[in-house]
Amino acid sequence: WRKLLNKYSAKATFFLSTNCFSAKNAGLAKIKNQLKLLIKEKHEIGLHMHPDSDQALQITLKEKFQYTSSKFYNYNQINRFIKTSKQLIKNNLNIVPTSFRWGNWALNSDAIKALQANGFKVDSSATPGIKGHLNDGMHYDWSKVREHYPWRLSLTNYQDVHKQDSKVLEIPIATFNFMGKTLRADPIYSELLKAAFDYYYRNVDRSNKPFAFVVISHSIEATHEDGSITRVIKDTEDFIKHTKKFKDVEFVTIEDAYKRIK
Repeated sequence: WRKLLNKYSAKATFFLSTNCFSAKNAGLAKIKNQLKLLIKEKHEIGLHMHPDSDQALQITLKEKFQYTSSKFYNYNQINRFIKTSKQLIKNNLNIVPTSFRWGNWALNSDAIKALQANGFKVDSSATPGIKGHLNDGMHYDWSKVREHYPWRLSLTNYQDVHKQDSKVLEIPIATFNFMGKTLRADPIYSELLKAAFDYYYRNVDRSNKPFAFVVISHSIEATHEDGSITRVIKDTEDFIKHTKKFKDVEFVTIEDAYKRIK
């Protein structure tokens, strides 16, 4: 990802699970070196919450957690997760993250309260119109949200886009409809992603503020086990080339988007 983004002077936010800091010795040194290079190259490190798989978080809190989704935790637990993970990033990288995405898009209202209490400025967990894993520990539900422009999150109902009573700005992941299904903006959709971007570019109002078209992927999707690059990287490069044909398009971090939009 670093090689591809830097090739096109494109900036990105890497939402980081602090699980990486449970690595040992040479492995941990390699991880921290790559993360510090991202920071040096002006990419952003945000916090990505996965309580059930985050060994560093579990070791620090001396407790095991069973679920990904915030739905299964109370405010005090969520607050501890966020506060501890934020400190782990600061301890290991000497930076303080201000952007957040809950793993599997599974944010809720208590998590918004905890984000505000811990000084986070922006969240990017929302997938407007999409829900999933409703019967397991990765539960998420943004089915009632139809807004694609950023909004201030609600402290009492995370799907309420009108109340806007928190200090946390939601910059949602772009979603689009195809054949009756709502899909996230992801390079795995290849030509569909380009078509979705074209539609947004033609139709969103950018007269007063820029619009953030948020595309997602995962680090694990970038390479095969033998180290060769995957189709996702090739499709992302095609997407970058495609978007650069349009005027006034920039690839920026979530933090930079927040500064321009707020």
